[in-house]
Amino acid sequence: MIDFGTFEKKTRASRGGFNPQVGERIQIPEKTVPTFKAGKGLKEAVKLKKKK
Repeated sequence: MIDFGTFEKKTRASRGGFNPQVGERIQIPEKTVPTFKAGKGLKEAVKLKKKK
């Protein structure tokens, strides 16, 4: 579909976390995640639906 949007990949930085089952701190590694950026056509379609 034209003007729907695009998918990109971004890298999330590593960060600290907590495991509540054992009560210890853990290091969550860096990972790559998909992101979506809505295109102009999709934004306009959603905007028109909200007005109805």
